[in-house]
Amino acid sequence: MSVVLVAALLAAGVVWLIRVPVGLVPLAVPQLGFVGWGLADLSTRPSSANHLPYYLMALVLLVLGYSLAGPRGRSENSSPAAPLPKSAVLLVVLIAGALTTYHFAVGGIPLLSNQIERARFDFANSGLFGLPGRMYLFGSIFAWMLATVNGHVRGVRLLTDWTWILATTFLVVPALLSGFKGRLAYVAVVLIFGLVAVGARRITMVGLGRRYWWVAAILFLNFVAVAGLYATYAAEPRSGLTLLQDRLTVIAAEPAKTVLDWADAGHRPMMANDFDHLTRKYAGLDGGSGYTLEREVSTNLIGISPRSSGFAPPVTVGAIAELRLTFGSILGLLSILAVGVVLRRLEGLGNKSVLTDSARLFIALGVYTFAVRGGFAYYVLNFAAMTVLMAALTVACTACLRRSRSTEGARERPRTQRTAGSTGAVGAIGKEDPVQ
Repeated sequence: MSVVLVAALLAAGVVWLIRVPVGLVPLAVPQLGFVGWGLADLSTRPSSANHLPYYLMALVLLVLGYSLAGPRGRSENSSPAAPLPKSAVLLVVLIAGALTTYHFAVGGIPLLSNQIERARFDFANSGLFGLPGRMYLFGSIFAWMLATVNGHVRGVRLLTDWTWILATTFLVVPALLSGFKGRLAYVAVVLIFGLVAVGARRITMVGLGRRYWWVAAILFLNFVAVAGLYATYAAEPRSGLTLLQDRLTVIAAEPAKTVLDWADAGHRPMMANDFDHLTRKYAGLDGGSGYTLEREVSTNLIGISPRSSGFAPPVTVGAIAELRLTFGSILGLLSILAVGVVLRRLEGLGNKSVLTDSARLFIALGVYTFAVRGGFAYYVLNFAAMTVLMAALTVACTACLRRSRSTEGARERPRTQRTAGSTGAVGAIGKEDPVQ
């Protein structure tokens, strides 16, 4: 691919990002663009294949699918969704927060661990079949989305709504304690997307940068502070900005390049294998084939066998590389086009119900996460399971609170009727029964 064409694509991408409203694909493109930068750098190394042309075509198709799909339409005759009881949403937030707190209380706080680089990945060490760990990773996001959508429907100012403040706290504080350099950045994407999705006012990507530049500064400082606790970064003489650049570009591109190399070499697709392995693992059965694509890539990069018991940090392959390995070049590109369409159609509120809108936005975040990180089987299983679990929890909390109120009302009614009857004929005629 010629330098002129690459420069033209980059210029078009910058213009598009300046003008486009904030959405999941506009938020993903800069991250994926850094990976493309890393692939360009890696392609200059001896005996290294150049995957940049394919990667740029995939990015163009992702943007094209997102742009052509158009926003999800609403019926003109549709009425606004009825809000859920505030106490029911608060109960869901408290349950999600309690389980997240339990995960850190029992499993430990990775940020304070002597082995932070390993401790941050141990999501099942708090027991209870891994539920607290998944509530921290996924359930707290659903609870926050539920509080945000319900607050919007109720017409309250979110910054003064204690339910929303609690949900935000249970989302942000664990991200700070997680030991991950990028968890806080991911939470920032969740907050930006959720607030934009429920708000009527649109903001462009450049407007977002101008207004909330200080958020980027906080994320950079968090990266430097957390990276300084890693043994692999502590001895680095390079500046924090240089380390961040490498982390976003070359280091992020190495897993994608590995999978793209395997796709060229005819490596077997791993998606069905990942579903089999993870399903067995979550069900408490044997691991089936023994490892996922992510572990195979990670162990390949550090030079150990994927079947060994040695620790290998999870890596982000990205949807573009994974879909090419799974479906081949042409179908892989068409799949990326479909990802852009799906993300566009999932954005915004449908006004059907608070729970339905919250679930759809949560699933949209799952598709976005796959687009950026890869791991289709992992995110399908976890986002689907947590959608069902959190929806069931919301329905149960709402039903229990409504039943409790109905019971209290039924107990109060006879007492009121007896009081009205004791006032005599004049009182009965002269006053209306407040219950009736």
